[in-house]
Formats: sequence, C-alpha cells, structure tokens
Amino acid sequence: MTFAVYTLLLPLLTIFTSFTSPPTALAASDTSETLSWKDTNLSLPTGSPLTCFDGLQPGKLLAASKGSNDLPAGTYSYDWLSGQRTQLNQNPFSLCNESNGRLYANAKGTEGAAQFTSLTPDGQTILYTPDEISNDSSDLVYAIASKKLFASTNGGFDWQERGQALGPGILVVSASQKDARSVYALVKTKFSATEDTYALFFSPNAAQTWEKRYQANYSNTTSLVIQAGLGQAAPVDALLLYVTLKSTGTYQTTTLLSSDGGRNFVQLEQNNLNYQKPSPDNRKFFFTGQSFLRISNRYSRVLAIDRSTDWGKTWQPLPVPSGLVNDPLSLKDEFGRPVTLLQVDWAPANLFMEFTDGTGDIYYSGDGGMTWQTLVKNMPDLKISPYAPLTLIGIKTRKLYSLEIGQTGKALLANVPPDRSDGSLFFPETGHNLGGSFRAYWQAHGGLAQFGFPRTEPFREINAADGKLYTVQYFERNRFEYHPENKGTPYEVQLGLLGNQLTAKQRDAGTPAFVPTENRNYPGGQFFAQTGHNLSAGFKSYWEANGGLAIYGYPISEEFDEVNPEDGKTYTVQYFERNRFEYHPENKGTSYEVLLGLLGNKLLKDKGWLE
Repeated sequence: MTFAVYTLLLPLLTIFTSFTSPPTALAASDTSETLSWKDTNLSLPTGSPLTCFDGLQPGKLLAASKGSNDLPAGTYSYDWLSGQRTQLNQNPFSLCNESNGRLYANAKGTEGAAQFTSLTPDGQTILYTPDEISNDSSDLVYAIASKKLFASTNGGFDWQERGQALGPGILVVSASQKDARSVYALVKTKFSATEDTYALFFSPNAAQTWEKRYQANYSNTTSLVIQAGLGQAAPVDALLLYVTLKSTGTYQTTTLLSSDGGRNFVQLEQNNLNYQKPSPDNRKFFFTGQSFLRISNRYSRVLAIDRSTDWGKTWQPLPVPSGLVNDPLSLKDEFGRPVTLLQVDWAPANLFMEFTDGTGDIYYSGDGGMTWQTLVKNMPDLKISPYAPLTLIGIKTRKLYSLEIGQTGKALLANVPPDRSDGSLFFPETGHNLGGSFRAYWQAHGGLAQFGFPRTEPFREINAADGKLYTVQYFERNRFEYHPENKGTPYEVQLGLLGNQLTAKQRDAGTPAFVPTENRNYPGGQFFAQTGHNLSAGFKSYWEANGGLAIYGYPISEEFDEVNPEDGKTYTVQYFERNRFEYHPENKGTSYEVLLGLLGNKLLKDKGWLE
C-alpha cells in the first residue's frame, strides 16, 4: 500500500474530540533470555539500499544497489537461512510488491518500467510505472498517465483505461489493502483563477464504475494525503486523510479517519509546525482487528498509546512498556528519543515497539496493545516478514540478523469486522470474511457442509508440503490455497493436504492402518494403487458424491477406529490426502451418516493458534 498525495483540504463533516488521562507504564515480563538474534553472515551494500522481502521465495530479502565500491548496480537476493547472496540482474528495483513478488524498476526517459521477479529476473518492459499496487496477493496495479487512469490485472503487462467518466482531472488513486478492487480517486473537476472544485470517488470493482463520495470548492493552497485501508483486516471503507494547510509560514496538519468510505470523518489529531511542512506518518495509526490505535507524542518525554472501539469518537489509554518511558536524565535534548510502533499486517493484533535509534529492547504485544512483554535486544532497522511463520530481520551497520517468532499466529483467529468488499460474505459465528476466489470455490464445492466456517482471514504462509509461499485461508475442515500459476483454471484454488500433514508421524512410524496394502476386493470397492489403499461401502459413496479425488485426494489409510479429539468418542474413520471421513451410526439413513473431520481446527491446535 502506498500513500497518495495531492493538494486539497476536505472540510470536516463530523468532528469528535476527546481527552484521555496520562497513560500507565506497564512493567513487561522479560522473555529476552529465550530469544536471540541469529547472525546471517550477510551484509547489505553501502548507501542505504531499498530492501523488501521476496514475495515468491521464503527466507530471502531483496536489496536494490545503485552501485557502490562493494557491489555493482542491480537487484540482489539475500538468503538468510544459507547465508548466500545472489545477484539477480543489473537493474535495481524501485518498487516492490511483497504480496506477490513483483518488482518494478523505472525505465529511464519513459513512463514505463521494467517488471521482474526473483524467479524471472530478466523480466520485460511494461508501458506504465504503477502508481498504486495491490497488497491482497492479486496482480492489480493502477497508473495515471497523461491525466488518464489505467488498470492492469496482470501486474502491468496489459492495461485498460478506466475512469473515463471522471474526466481529465484525475490526480491520485489509492487502493484498499484488504481488496485492491476497492479504490479511491481524487479528481479536480473544475479549474478557475479563484476557486477549484475537487471530488473524492470510490470504485468497488477495479475502477470500472465510480460513486462520488464528496465534493468541495477551495481557494487556498492546501494538501492531502490519502491512505486507503488500514491493514489487511480493516474494512475497505476505512480511510485516513492527512490534511495540511499553510498559513503565514505555519503548516497545520489535521488527521482524519473515515469508517464509511469518505462520506464522514472523525478528527484524530491536529499538529502545528512552524516553517516546515510535516510529513504524514503511517506508523502512528493502526487497526488491530477489533480496535483502532494511535501512538502520540512520539518525540516528547510523554509517550501515549490510545485505543478506540468506535472508530475514533472516544479513546481509552493503554499501558506503555516501562522501558520506553523516556528518562529525563538520559535525554540528549528536550524532545527525547523517538519511538516506533510496527504492526504485522497479516496478523494485525501483533505489535512491536522500540526506540527508533536501535537502543534498548523490542517490546511485543499479541493482543493489540493491551499487554506488552520484553522480546529481544533492539536493532536500528527492523523488518517484519509478510508471511507466516513470522520472522524479524534486523539490520545493524549493514549486517543482517534474523529472529524466528512463533506465537504470533494466535492473533489470526481473532474476530474482525465485516470487510464490506464487493461480493464478500461475513460469518459472525467465527468473526471472519470470505471473498474473491476463495468464496467462489467454497460455494461451488459444498460450502459449509464440506469446509465449515472460515477461521482466519486470508494471509500468506509457507506451505509445509513444498516449502513455497501461498495465500491461504483456514476453515474448520480444511485450508484453501491460492495458486496464481493456475489462474483461470479449475486449479486456481486448491485444498491443503491436511490429511497428509496431520498423519505424517503415523505414516512414518508404520501405524498398521496407514501401511500400504493389497487390493482386498471389497464388494463395490475400489483399490488405489497410487497410495496402496482401499475405499468401499458408505465412505466410497460419500467420496464419489461430494467431489472425489479433486476434493479429498486419494485414501492414505484403511478404515480403523479412532477417538475424535473434539468429543472424546470413538468412530470408524478413514484418512484421505485432504481430509478424514467419520462414520456416525447414530445418523444412519440421513445425510449426516458420514461426517468430515475438523482437520482445519486440528492443524490450528497443533500449531498452538487455537485453544
């Protein structure tokens, strides 16, 4: 997600202000003894290169070198697991999409760019440099060229002009992090010597159709920064506006929050700076899934963290880690040391706080700032992996350090609000959304009966089966995986091999039911030589009637009796590559005679994410 900037002042439609008492300092529990940084034996090139995580290959950080004494210009891959550095090409990237691995390098003398990935480093030239990229693992990008808006659904290889109805005054676009199809446009609709007219538009379908959300006239020099979306758990209607007005050498910036897509706004804060233009800081405001956080007075001796559960109308103070309360005796100047708050976008209740200069400790909260614990010694530059399991990368004097953190996945199961994106479903039973390709697959292949309710939002994860990165979403009975390499085919969404994953120990140990056997010639049965197992009777009928091989995979066991951990009862079961069948004699003669195992829940429990 990028910031979109242009000159404009939106009047406040609805203003709420509140005052909170001074925050309390929380004494953090010390866990620094159990975690420590690992030296990767890798060093970045000189000159503060642009870095990002490789969105296609886990365990790798990419760096763009503009050319230095130690490294020629180009894009480099740093494998922090093996300690290897590899030059991908001679073209340093200038824009990185960590959600899908696409990299862009400006093409000299043109509006175009070179587009490539770590797997296709040669890449190819595209017509426009994107002004806005997706953060939802899709390939949607937007560009403004010659006062026209263009959209591409394949990362920039093909472009379609969009927004013709908005006229020639399109200034900026900003897409939601939750769903890149949801995009905002700022348009100058009328030009005059004394007064200009500006309008804010919203599109739910990748700029194909538009709805005007606001319009106003202005006669003074002002500026606006738009941040659409507040992380991957925030509704698409969430919008931050940073409004700056200059008056007699003084800049005043007002930060506004909208929860209804730009129709109404709540004032979050107002700052005045003399003779310097303030830069809006996206690290000051966070949506944690259930509440909105702001961190204030980051450059003074009093640090405050406030929480709002009504989208900025009222605020309550949260505790501050005691180690981040500035000691006046240690300060070098009246402002103190700045503090940074970092968020895990894909698990937004996970927060990290540290002194920006790299001194002291890093503090961690897994519950949206309600409690804090000391995590590990600080680093001057911290980076958070955009996928699970979570890795922190620390950079100190150009050297790379890594830190694996396992407990952050619990936050993925926390309830979130309806995302309100086009075509999305919300399930209050588990507090999660289902949309896009995953919704289409869920509805087409059995829905609730086959897969259960969603237990998480979509996020990126390293697949245990092949070590690759996929966008996934967990359900009670399975895990959906998005395979972009199969886009447009029936295999674009695939089910996780949860049966294989959860029975690996039994199969490795030679548990009798999982040992391949011969064809037992059951009446009406079928033998699968691929795995050496039989399928017959009611399980075979259910398998054939509800999707067969594509949904469940091959059988990987014979029938046997097993205790169900959900209710403690013993059932006749059979495992398949993607699920477990259970025979329920109490339901004989009904559609519930065979039930599917809650393997999604089981895997989440094995990970320690679900109690």
